[in-house]
Amino acid sequence: MSLAADVLYDHEVLRGKLALLEELLPSRYVAPYTVTRLVESIIAALRRHAEEGERAAQALTPESAERVREEHRRLQARAALLLELVSPAAAIDEEHAVTHIRYFLSDLRRHLTEEETMAGVNRAEPERRQPASGDMGGGRWH
Repeated sequence: MSLAADVLYDHEVLRGKLALLEELLPSRYVAPYTVTRLVESIIAALRRHAEEGERAAQALTPESAERVREEHRRLQARAALLLELVSPAAAIDEEHAVTHIRYFLSDLRRHLTEEETMAGVNRAEPERRQPASGDMGGGRWH
C-alpha cells in the first residue's frame, strides 16, 4: 500500500463525513444524538489521519513536517470544540453554532486539499487501503 493511497483514503473518509454533517446541520436540534455521534466519528477519523500524517511527514522537509503536525493539532483541538457546540446541552444559539461548524468544515476541507497538494498526491491513483476493523469507510452515509 502506498503512502499516497493511505492519505487519499483518509481524506475520502473525512470528506464523506463532512458532507454528511453539512447535510444534517439543519436538523441539529431534531437529531442531536445523530449529529453528536457523527462529530465523534469525525474526531476519530481526524485522529487516525493525524497518526498516519506522522508517517507521511517523514518524507517532507522538517519545516513542512512541523507545519503539518501543528495543523493536525489545531484541527483536533477545533474538532473537540465542535463536539461541545453540537452537544444537546450546549448553551449557544443555533445560528452561532452553525456558523462555527461551517467554518470548521471549510477549514478542514482546505487543509485536506493543501495536504494533497503538498504531498503531490494524485487523486486518480487507483490503489486503495482496505478499511480497518470498525472503520466505516468514506462512503456518503458512513
